[in-house]
Amino acid sequence: MALHVGIGTSRNSESSFEAGREACERALEKIPEHKAEMIVVLASIIFDQAEMIKGVYTKASGAPVVGCSTAGTITTEGPLEHVVAVLALHSDTLEFHPVKVENISKSMHAAGKSFGTKLKEKAPKVAFLFSDALSGNGTEMVRGIFELLGSGFPLMGGAAGDDMNFKKTYQYFQDQVLNDAMVGFGISGNVK
Repeated sequence: MALHVGIGTSRNSESSFEAGREACERALEKIPEHKAEMIVVLASIIFDQAEMIKGVYTKASGAPVVGCSTAGTITTEGPLEHVVAVLALHSDTLEFHPVKVENISKSMHAAGKSFGTKLKEKAPKVAFLFSDALSGNGTEMVRGIFELLGSGFPLMGGAAGDDMNFKKTYQYFQDQVLNDAMVGFGISGNVK
């Protein structure tokens, strides 16, 4: 079993599209065959969100893309602000299952249950979640997930940020930029 991880960043302030493209390309350069099975994007809101995610998606070569806006990102370069950061994952034995739930503010608990339901059929061993922090009580969302996947299920991730403005956050799914959503992915296979 092998899990290969590539991390790439860009601070290209001239073009949001190029910032996304560059960060993804740099991440892909660090994994076998420069091909990912999963792409995770964390980006500052200083970038045009739609253009940035288009740039990432053009380099993703069909790999699922998820992520969110941030107030800062910790990478192998250390803590960074005003950056696009991309994590590219490649494995010869693991399977990645992207999930999206929209309109989560209607009921954070129900949104969590929906996320759990969509993942449960894939029998994941672990899941990652990125949600709109401004949509409501994140604890209720997590309770909903645990109702479906079990209280001991390994769940990681975080809530989207907006450079500490607390006005509007963004979630990314494929080439879409969303609000009031939760996105993430499960991993199944021989996970330890």
